[in-house]
Amino acid sequence: MNPRQPPPIASWILDHLASGDQDEALAGDLLEHYRGGRSDSWYWRQVLASCILSWSQSLTARGPALIFALGWSLFAPAWNTMIDRVTDPLTFEPAWHVIRSSPRALPLSSSRFFLADSSSTTIEPNLHSGGL
Repeated sequence: MNPRQPPPIASWILDHLASGDQDEALAGDLLEHYRGGRSDSWYWRQVLASCILSWSQSLTARGPALIFALGWSLFAPAWNTMIDRVTDPLTFEPAWHVIRSSPRALPLSSSRFFLADSSSTTIEPNLHSGGL
């Protein structure tokens, strides 16, 4: 006589989705009770309850880290914007305003090759690179 086998999907869920140190002992106990005459619906309820319990214990143990990670990911763009504004207030100035107000930016529209001098912030044409 073959022993009764529990529902295969419920067994897979118990093996793969329940977390904890006592997974094998729990699976063995549930299998023993199932073969002792318990129903399929009882086995399913036990599997789902053990998954929910193990997930809630896992989340409770990692609660502070989870709350920090969620808070950081929600507020990180605002914090980055605030830090950028404090450290460099000119970054929020529109780029066209900077280009339009700079008299040396006009030659950038031509087809010459330009090099930035490392000692200053002005842009000088590079006449040695075969510019037009």
